[in-house]
Amino acid sequence: MAIVMVLSQLIGGPAAESLIFDRAAVADGQIWRLITAHFIHSDTNHLLWNLLGLFILGGLFERRLNKLFPTAILLGVISVGIYLLYASGLDFYCGMSGILNTLLAAGLLQLILQNEHRLLAVLTLLAAIAKITVELTIGNALFTSTVWQAVPLAHMFGFVGGLCIYIFLKKENIMKKRLCYLLAATMLVGTVRAQGFSQSLSAGSNLSAQGSVRILEGSTQVLSGGAQMVIESVKWSGESAVLILRDAPHMAAITLEASVKWVGNTSLAAGESITVIAQSTGYLLTKAGEIIAFIPSEIGAALVHQSRHP
Repeated sequence: MAIVMVLSQLIGGPAAESLIFDRAAVADGQIWRLITAHFIHSDTNHLLWNLLGLFILGGLFERRLNKLFPTAILLGVISVGIYLLYASGLDFYCGMSGILNTLLAAGLLQLILQNEHRLLAVLTLLAAIAKITVELTIGNALFTSTVWQAVPLAHMFGFVGGLCIYIFLKKENIMKKRLCYLLAATMLVGTVRAQGFSQSLSAGSNLSAQGSVRILEGSTQVLSGGAQMVIESVKWSGESAVLILRDAPHMAAITLEASVKWVGNTSLAAGESITVIAQSTGYLLTKAGEIIAFIPSEIGAALVHQSRHP
């Protein structure tokens, strides 16, 4: 797993567009993203933190869980996948942290059930639950900082998925089948719901291309290459909001006017980070995985023009 994570970063670069979780792409049938997203990372720090966690948890629990170690990983993929499919506000996601929480919960539960270092395992389990609770409260990770903001709910779902290892440790075949049926049904329903969210996303993108987001000053060249922007200022006026985004390393800036109908439900403040995801038809501006604006490129604008004039 570690080798795949490193190679993915070296070959595809940070947040590889074709491999991250993309709600619209999954709804269009690119189901593999529910798996590949876990091996993709937003930046080098993100990758290094997850590699460290994988080495520690693998060293502690891979031998103890034995054949159940791959099962725990599968439970993590499924449980985090369920969260991603149902998370209406999360359009993009990447990283191994959800599965790492699965391995932590599964390993600790196995120690407790086998009465091995039981007190330490119980205390660690409670500490992990407390950590996740705090992260859910503050909306970010406690000990790490990455380009893409952490998603504590993914940590929680991964952790709960790890606790499901109890069914396999108890070797109750009937319960195993029922769990598999339940998870499969939940994933199926989640995929259907994702289709609905994808349609909403397409509608929003079309709205943006028709004029809900326009450039007042600067050029889209600032956005090229998946830039990490910082909000310099936000001014709300009537039915629109004017945002000044700055690419800190190069000190380049772009000023946008966005419809309040498009960004009104998103909390935006000076100093916050905005991630730019380049696509063939334009640029998605996202905050913590949530789309806040779509800026069409020349290709995107041409497609919109053609759709208006068949």
